[in-house]
Amino acid sequence: MENAFSDEDDGKHLWSRILEEVRSNATQSQPAPKSLLMLGDVSSGKSSLVARLKGEEVLGKGHGLEYHYLDVTDSGREAESRLGVWILDGDPFHQNLLRFALTKANFSDTLVLLVGSADAPWALIESLQQWIDILSRYVDRLGLDADELREARDSLTRQFVDYVEPDADATAAAAAAQQAAAAAAAAAAAAAASSATNPSASAASLARRAPNPLHPPADPDKVALPLPEGSFTCNLGLPIVVVITKTDTMAGVLEKEMDYKEEHFDFLQYHLRCFCLKYGAALVYTSVREDKNCALLRSYLLHRAYGLPCPHAAYVVERDCVFVPAGWDSHAKAYLLAASTGSLTKDLSNTPFSDVITRPAGFAAGVRRAGASGSTPGRGGSGVGVGGGGAAGGGDAEQAEDEQVFLSRLQSALLKQSAAPAGGAGGPLPGVGGGAGVGAPGASRASVGGAGKAVGAATGRLPPGAAGQGASAAAMGANDGVLANFFNSLLSKRSGGSPGQQQQQQTSQAGASPAAASAGGGSAPAKIQPKSQQQQDGSPAADGEAAESPVKRVGPPTPAQS
Repeated sequence: MENAFSDEDDGKHLWSRILEEVRSNATQSQPAPKSLLMLGDVSSGKSSLVARLKGEEVLGKGHGLEYHYLDVTDSGREAESRLGVWILDGDPFHQNLLRFALTKANFSDTLVLLVGSADAPWALIESLQQWIDILSRYVDRLGLDADELREARDSLTRQFVDYVEPDADATAAAAAAQQAAAAAAAAAAAAAASSATNPSASAASLARRAPNPLHPPADPDKVALPLPEGSFTCNLGLPIVVVITKTDTMAGVLEKEMDYKEEHFDFLQYHLRCFCLKYGAALVYTSVREDKNCALLRSYLLHRAYGLPCPHAAYVVERDCVFVPAGWDSHAKAYLLAASTGSLTKDLSNTPFSDVITRPAGFAAGVRRAGASGSTPGRGGSGVGVGGGGAAGGGDAEQAEDEQVFLSRLQSALLKQSAAPAGGAGGPLPGVGGGAGVGAPGASRASVGGAGKAVGAATGRLPPGAAGQGASAAAMGANDGVLANFFNSLLSKRSGGSPGQQQQQQTSQAGASPAAASAGGGSAPAKIQPKSQQQQDGSPAADGEAAESPVKRVGPPTPAQS
């Protein structure tokens, strides 16, 4: 019995070792999971970009923190992997959710994407700086081990310095080397599986894993080169890629409707490249609508995260499809744009960004347009209100203009409306009638007061002088109502008739035009009433005969009436 129990125990231990080694082999055959953290303003195009990278048409928009993934396939590996994508809401209020996307455990396996939209170039640098500051403060509070953080920063520095421009031969050689490494890993996994029953198997061989492409180890046989002057001065320990979306607006809205020139786009590119040099980041211009550089961006992200080949070289010629890999650029290369921006500034490096790429009127500081291409500030809309008639993108939201600019424009329009002369050459009693007479002073004053109240209710404040206008308009409206009731009562007494007719006459006079309500005016058009209504009022009317108009002719009493 004792031998039977010992054999059973040995069998349990044997199966446990087999399961552990199978799990270890699976870990060896699959690349370590990587994460992609996307930061950017509201409506900067993060969700649309991820949908295009996934090969989908539309990606459902969420709130707070979203999670998606990209399928990663490689011919050199039998198993597939997934690149997790975290999308943080564009409101900085949700920055506390970063603790779920970026942790101590996945810090070395995370790639950061800073997303900015080209439809508001005046806010690009400010937006990118805001999000990089949020990320920097969060990394400082994360409590990483000092040695781990230093090693992460050193590996990024080595990658930046050792960057080599790819060519066809180098790409083919890298692909061959990668396949050889995958074959070696598969052979090692098979060897480990064959020695599953061997308790003396090396733990190091079972736990061996491929180097992390995001933070490759140092090569002891290679001499470390210094960083170029002024490059990578702020190292967060995280690889960063700056993505500019909606570049199709450069040739559309910005150039045709906002009078942007080629010099403006070169000046914008210069400052973006200087920003990327400061943080050791790559720069990619994309357009989901025109499908520009989307495949290139996916290839570069998989190259950085999993070490897959990326045959794309740097490209800075076209204004809307720029690609600058991390480590390729330098301040000397970026300053070559000074020749094309000479008409805008004499000193490219010392000219403030806001002096050339100015913020349009109606866009307050910190407020960016949430719409897509095809919409411009203050366009569209009729009358006095917020500009923006419908964007060409179809259904995209339009950000409201600054509150003070809107109120100032509304005030000037209301003052012009109140100062306009009355258009109607109407009766002798202006403001008595309640009809739609053109240019009635009473109606004009009432509309001015009502508009001022509407603005105050909507915005929480009134334009300068609007309170006095509203009070005076209300007083004039009350006086007009008293005068109307007084003259209607006089007309009903002089015309006589049954009580039902008098009540109907007062009701008709209250809605009549000023000309019909005047004391000496002519006759109003006759109004046909149904027979049932006429009999109810007590007025005799034969079938097919028009009833007497409820609006009586006003004039001297006839002998019959007297």
